[in-house]
Order: sequence, then C-alpha cells, then structure tokens
Amino acid sequence: MAGVTVEMNGRTAISLDAARRRAKLIVGEAFVAVAPDIAPFSIRVGETNWLGKGAQFDVRASEREACVTCVSGNLFGEQGSVRHRITAGQRFAAALGEPARITTIDPAMSGSWRRGILIYRGTPLAAAVEDINRYRKGRIILSNKAVGRRLVSGMFHTAQIENAVSQIQQLLNLEVTEIAGGVTLIG
Repeated sequence: MAGVTVEMNGRTAISLDAARRRAKLIVGEAFVAVAPDIAPFSIRVGETNWLGKGAQFDVRASEREACVTCVSGNLFGEQGSVRHRITAGQRFAAALGEPARITTIDPAMSGSWRRGILIYRGTPLAAAVEDINRYRKGRIILSNKAVGRRLVSGMFHTAQIENAVSQIQQLLNLEVTEIAGGVTLIG
C-alpha cells in the first residue's frame, strides 16, 4: 500500500484491507510507518481503532493485552465513545478486564526486536516469556502466576534466544525442567 510500511515480528498475523487503508492486528507485533503526505491509515489493535498519518508506531496484541507505542508523530484511538491520543514516547496498553493506561516509555526499548534484541526493565516474567516464545522452536511455560509476576531486567539477543532460559534461571533463581517436544517449564 503506497505510503504505508508494515514490518511484522515473528508469529504475527495481520488482516489487511488495502482499498480502505485499514488493517487489524490479530496476534503478534508489528512496526508501522505512515508517510505524512498520504491519507491516514487505520489499524485495529484489541478493541481500539488507531488512526495515524505521518507517524511511526509499534503495535502488539496477545491474550494478555493490546499495546500501541508511538515512536514519532501522533496517533488517535477510538474505542466506542472513548477517544485516546498518544504522542511520540507514549504507550497505550489495555489488558483484559482492566482500564486502559497511557504511560511514558523509553524509545530505545520500543521496537528493539527490529534490531534483534529484546530489552526488559522491571518487566513481569510472563510478558518477557511471551516475547521470547516468538523466537524459540519450543515453548516456555511458567509453573504458576506468581512466577509470572516476578520482575525481570535484562537484554536477550534473538539470534541466541536459547540462552534466555539459563539467563532467566540465574537472574531469578528459578528451577528449569526440560520436557519432551521442546517444552521448558520454569518455576
């Protein structure tokens, strides 16, 4: 589509309607760049429709939450009668059953996956594992929700993602059990 670039992360699905200049992020993560001199582009992430023109932004959708991070420009969101606006350096996040929140983010962390790096600072382990699982052949499963709430800080290279399990094990002093079929249990 002229003037719109979409770069998809691993295990990402997007439905695109080029004629109407809109898309829907079904699952995963993508980086979107919309040129300033064209008609606006709309993307649905979770329950919110986002409109951008002359903007660059990262979108994520999972079972846990839907996020939109504005890297440059402005984005306008609409969820029923509720309107949102985020600018460069802001993230909109809406988890199931919780009110939406807008926070300030570190631009270096947003979209780091595009550089082959996953960066976490005080991130719940469940969120980090969700990302890491996109790059692994197997699957990491957390033993319980309490383990998933533990906070992790670190940097993992996607080209060496298998090292992430041992790094998490050492950082958080957790037990790791390898199960057949590439499944790794952390608890």
